[in-house]
Amino acid sequence: MIPKWWSPTVRAFQMKFEVGGEYRVIWSNSEDPKQQPYGTFTKIVAYEEIEMTWRWESISPDFNSRIRILFREVNGQTEFEFIHENFTLRAEIEPHHEAWEEIMDMLNKYANKIHKDT
Repeated sequence: MIPKWWSPTVRAFQMKFEVGGEYRVIWSNSEDPKQQPYGTFTKIVAYEEIEMTWRWESISPDFNSRIRILFREVNGQTEFEFIHENFTLRAEIEPHHEAWEEIMDMLNKYANKIHKDT
């Protein structure tokens, strides 16, 4: 389901969704593993929080930021907060911020379509 809303350029999203499990995003326009973000799930609390590392070999073999997604119920609906942190260089922040904004817009459109279809 993730490739349906993440980006038209995502061919697959491989993951083992458990603490210690790994994931990798595979773009349709790149076979180079250095151009594929990947990481490890470090915390999963059902209905509350997902935490994972986020790495790009193309940025640097040492690049290892962290993503936290916090969920909460608000008036019978689910709200989430998305936090991407632990950047080592300021120059890494803006491209990630722009990409995540675009991905969140696509997620919103996908969720609205699913809601409309049900």
